[in-house]
Amino acid sequence: MLSKENPNSLIFFGFNPNGKANGYFVFKAK
Repeated sequence: MLSKENPNSLIFFGFNPNGKANGYFVFKAK
């Protein structure tokens, strides 16, 4: 996924066993 705010940022969402998003990590590619 690409962030609309920063096209160079990849957003990964973490999911728990219940299928709910428990957090996210943002990686900026430069």
